[in-house]
Amino acid sequence: MIKISHQAPDINQMILDVQNPNNGAIVVFLGVTRKYTKNREVLRLEYQAYQSMAITEIDKICIEIKDIWGIKDIEVFHRIGVVNIGDVSLAILLGSAHRSECFDAVRYFVNKLKTTVPIWKKEQFVDGEMWIEGLQPEERFFV
Repeated sequence: MIKISHQAPDINQMILDVQNPNNGAIVVFLGVTRKYTKNREVLRLEYQAYQSMAITEIDKICIEIKDIWGIKDIEVFHRIGVVNIGDVSLAILLGSAHRSECFDAVRYFVNKLKTTVPIWKKEQFVDGEMWIEGLQPEERFFV
């Protein structure tokens, strides 16, 4: 399931959705708005998306993860609009037989999402704002 919404995700329901008697691991990744970025105080984030294309591109990543790691149980949520400090903007839940596949796949998923999916993030600081593009240099690691 892939969902893009102005509403907060229902993480408990997402966990139930990836539970499967064949899965020995469920990995939950939550991207949460933090208070500081590079010593600048963040007030909030704002996300915009080309939703139909974003869903198509996220689906492509899901297919890659199924092909590479054999993970079939995948739930993805991305928030759009204003996301306040401490709120979840991204939730990725993966269920598989073993944990290592989930850990590798979730890192791959986040990095791929940031480079291929048309979702844009604006950070609003106490002293200004800026649009953030793709991966930051310290994040450019792919499995």
